This record gives sequence, C-alpha cells and structure tokens, in this order.
Amino acid sequence: MLSKAIQEMLDEWASTLDEIRKKIDDLNGQKREAAADVQTAIKGKKADEVISARQIESRLDEEIQALRLIEAEIAGSYPVDHGTFLVEYQAFQKQYESILDQKYTGVLVALTELEGAYTVYDHVYAQYTAKLKPWQELATKIGLSQPSVFADRTIQHRKFKRDIGELTRRQV
Repeated sequence: MLSKAIQEMLDEWASTLDEIRKKIDDLNGQKREAAADVQTAIKGKKADEVISARQIESRLDEEIQALRLIEAEIAGSYPVDHGTFLVEYQAFQKQYESILDQKYTGVLVALTELEGAYTVYDHVYAQYTAKLKPWQELATKIGLSQPSVFADRTIQHRKFKRDIGELTRRQV
C-alpha cells in the first residue's frame, strides 16, 4: 500500500486526467451536434448557418485536439518526484522492518519452544526405554513374550529437529 501523501498525488493526477477526458467527451458530443447543425443548414440552404455551424465545429475540433495534447502530456508524466518517493519509501521500509523484526522474533521464540518440547519428549522417551528394560527382562525370565517398545513418534523428525536447533543457535 502506498503512503497517504503519494496516494493523494496519484488520485489528484488521475482526477485531472478524468476531468480532461470528460471535457473531451462533452466536446465530442457538442461537435456531433454542430455537424448535425451543418447538415440541417445545408438542407435548409442557409449559407450563414452553414458557415456559423462549421466555425463552431472547427473551434470544437481545435479545443478537442488541444485537450488531447494536454492529456497526453499529463499522462506521460508522473505526479510523484524522486525525492517524495524516496522519503515515503524509507518511511515504509522503516515501518515494515520493525514489524517484520517483531514477527521474526515471535518465530524464533516458537522455534525455541518447539525445540524445547522435542528435547523434553526425547528425554521422556529415553526414560521410558530405560525403565522398560527390567520389564522385558522379567517377562523373559518368567516365560512370557517381551513387551514391545512404544515407537518413538518423533523418529521421522530428526532432520527437522536438527534444522530447528541450527536455526535457533544461529540467531542467538
């Protein structure tokens, strides 16, 4: 989104072009009426009215051509100068740099929390497997089949866990 100052410049520029185009359209309507008046005067065989209507038509045509030149000149230029652009863009950059820094900090906090959650899970899983060993040994001694080990649900996350660790350590 552009700054308010630049948007106002662009709106004013577009409004000026719209006004010129509306004037051209109005003049074209008047020119059609003048052309119809010329035809009416010709049919009525009134030389003075033919001359007068043609002068009006000619004047309207000149005015339309002049407005088209002005329209082309305005359309070919842009209302925002380099200095204004740079000032407004720097303000925009500064604003979003701050916002993005804040959001990125949130991402790092969340990654750190996730890394901590994985560490806790890994620790609890290691405790579980260590405490399961005596149960498995006892089951074997009394003739039962060994209890199976719960699968490590994060085993497929190894690369992801490593990447998270690298990301959080790199940012500290």
